[in-house]
Parts: sequence; C-alpha cells; structure tokens
Amino acid sequence: MKKTSALLCVALLSSAAHAAVAAGENLLINGTFEAEQVDFPEFWTPSSSKAVSFQRTGGPEGRKAAVVLRGGAAAPEEASARQQGLTLVAGGTYRLSVFVRTKGFKSRNAGLIVHNSGWISDVGLKTFPADSEWTFLEKTFKLFPSKGSEYGVALFAVDLRGEIAFADVRLEAVSEDA
Repeated sequence: MKKTSALLCVALLSSAAHAAVAAGENLLINGTFEAEQVDFPEFWTPSSSKAVSFQRTGGPEGRKAAVVLRGGAAAPEEASARQQGLTLVAGGTYRLSVFVRTKGFKSRNAGLIVHNSGWISDVGLKTFPADSEWTFLEKTFKLFPSKGSEYGVALFAVDLRGEIAFADVRLEAVSEDA
C-alpha cells in the first residue's frame, strides 16, 4: 500500500512539473487590472508620462478596469504600461488578446505587443481605428527567441493623440511546447 501511494505521489508530482501552464490560463499577472488600494494596477509599470491613467470602472461587458493612454491636442505624447520578466518559450505558439476602445486616436506606432529582451523584436496587435467602442481583438503567433527566455508585454503609443483604452489583457499558451 505504501509503495503504491509513493508511486502515485511521484506520478502526480511529475505530471504537475510537465504541465506548468493550464490550457486557457492567463500568463500575465493581473491582466484584468485589479487595483483595490493602489493608484495603478500592480505588476504593471506606467511610463513616467502623465498620459497613462487607470480607470476603475467603464470596461466592456461588465469588466471594471481599463488602462488608458491619452495624448493631448497641443503636443503628441508617448505613453506605455509594461509588464516585464515573463519567461516564455521561443518557437511556442501563443495567443494575445484584449478589449480596446478608441476616441480620436492617432499614433505613429501603437499597440499591445510581446517583445524580447532589449525590445529588438515584437509581435502583437498594432492596428486600431480612430474611434471605436469596446472591441475584442486577438492574435495567435509563434514566439521568436530572446536572451534568457525573458520577454515583456507593453501597451504603448508613440506620438499619441486622442486616447486608446485597454481592458482584460490576456497572453495564453496555445501549443504544448509553449
């Protein structure tokens, strides 16, 4: 009996080690932007720009929170909110998804992307209309290499005018090797 129990424990622990990520699990920490007693969602770093804000209400389909990048009419802004230090597998297939809303939005370069160490390469969602209600967007991709298998995720806009809001950001492993 003891031998059977021991073998069962070893088998369970071994299978748990191989299945570190469950199907449909969000690999981002706090992708729903929960922030009860802080000014900005934990695990996300806003740029020092005044153009990054957090809204506790007003998200799509009953979701509460959104991170908003907003540029002024007088001078274009650069804005970002990032999550660094993700360990992912190059060659694995991933899905990035988000709800996005835009108002008078215009940017030279903007998006929700996964980037490698040093932000040499990136992939993600980079095309948005000038004005839209909350819209669900997603992209499935094969991941490129990164030094130390370390990656980051960024919500960003360069030369931003108007606003773009992001809610319920998700990064999911699609293939078994991811």
